Amino acid sequence: MPSWPADVDAIARRFHETYEQLAPSLGYATRFDSAVPWDDVPERNRLLMAQTVTVLLVEGVIRRPEDPEADDQSMGTEGRRFG
Repeated sequence: MPSWPADVDAIARRFHETYEQLAPSLGYATRFDSAVPWDDVPERNRLLMAQTVTVLLVEGVIRRPEDPEADDQSMGTEGRRFG
């Protein structure tokens, strides 16, 4: 499996877990192959997510959690509801 920086993996993992957690509450059924823990997500899906995170980091759309300029809005969805 290709490797990428640990922070990219952590953000991709968090996005995946949050997406899978929120999907049912919005009436959305995710694909069987990807509705699994991050470590079991197919390699192609993980690579796509890691590349997506990397592009968003480079473009400044999201920030790394260790960024001193980052606030609590840059990572996580604790306590927030959507929709």
